[in-house]
Amino acid sequence: MFNASYFSFQLAEELRCVVASPETTELLYLLSKPHVQALLSVHDMVSQKEFDPRLPPLPPLPDYIEKEEDSIKIVRLVKNQEPLGATIKRDESTGAIVVARVMRGGAADRSGLIHEGDKLKEVNGVPMEDKNPEEIIPILVCIADYQHVLHFGSWFPGTF
Repeated sequence: MFNASYFSFQLAEELRCVVASPETTELLYLLSKPHVQALLSVHDMVSQKEFDPRLPPLPPLPDYIEKEEDSIKIVRLVKNQEPLGATIKRDESTGAIVVARVMRGGAADRSGLIHEGDKLKEVNGVPMEDKNPEEIIPILVCIADYQHVLHFGSWFPGTF
């Protein structure tokens, strides 16, 4: 597909074949500058919508997740070294690990996909079913990768 960088290159090639004038010389000089080439490259990326991170496909659902469950929400959260911005707790009635609170402005809040009451099933392939919140927090904090893949089960007040 043709883009601004390609047309800039083609224009420079054609200008080299014409009689030199102060204007063509200046245009060739400007088109050869790294910052102009970078600007054209960024323009091409934005016009092609290539600015989103390229994420690998989601893995298949693990066997331990019940197929009859109403819904499973898989959240792939791309973040830097900032905290997740959510607290977790064990639900007293069911024993499930749930999101207790989402901090405003944190990565979880900005994603718009993680909510209070979501039942945490898995983090980056590690099942959370039999873990205590104290065991889960280091898993969430110490992940070296910038991506967290979180599996949430459906949750409705009073039911799981």
